[in-house]
Amino acid sequence: MTHPTQHGIMTSLLKRSPRRYSELRPKDVEGNVFMYHLREVMAAGLVEKVEGGYGLTSGGKKYVEALSSETLQPHEQPYILVDIACKNESGEWLLFRQGRQPFDGLVGFPSGLVRAGEPVLEQAQGELMAKTGLTASLHYAGTVISTTLEDDGVSNAVLSLVYRGIVKGGELRPGEYHGQAFWKKLDQAELAKSEYFPALAKVVEQLERTSPEELFFGEHVFQ
Repeated sequence: MTHPTQHGIMTSLLKRSPRRYSELRPKDVEGNVFMYHLREVMAAGLVEKVEGGYGLTSGGKKYVEALSSETLQPHEQPYILVDIACKNESGEWLLFRQGRQPFDGLVGFPSGLVRAGEPVLEQAQGELMAKTGLTASLHYAGTVISTTLEDDGVSNAVLSLVYRGIVKGGELRPGEYHGQAFWKKLDQAELAKSEYFPALAKVVEQLERTSPEELFFGEHVFQ
């Protein structure tokens, strides 16, 4: 939401919803101009006509939830991923080399964005099959928050729900457009190479020093 009038409608409804038309329209904005922008946010599914004026839709509520209560600007929201960490009897980790932007060429665990409304364990199992062709017995192992900084601020922020597992079946499939899965032994010298996601070394370290019954939490910043 970049236009100041549309942003003003949303932030006004953030403070109280519903509001009458006269409460929403700023005095310095002409009626026809304001009505245009009000129709735009309604067409976007963010605002609807309700008893007592105009109110936020469910989509509108999600939009304002992401706004800072102090600045009324969008928060920097991390991606929420599910990571699948599997190791074989030879001590090799199941890894995945990304085959498309924005992380083309980088290596980490098989992973995927968490989707609302679906059990995370089922998503982990689905991502493992989709990315590698393998099935595994998985259980939740811990959470890692990783933030990568650049000169102009945060370039990447990820909250990873890590699932540990033992491969039970399937066949490692050839690489496809989205990347390539493979097995590899890892040590800190190997993980220091630029081809690996910065947080992978920290996650591997935490997995190595905790038993399958223990949960871990990590928060890391990289520059």
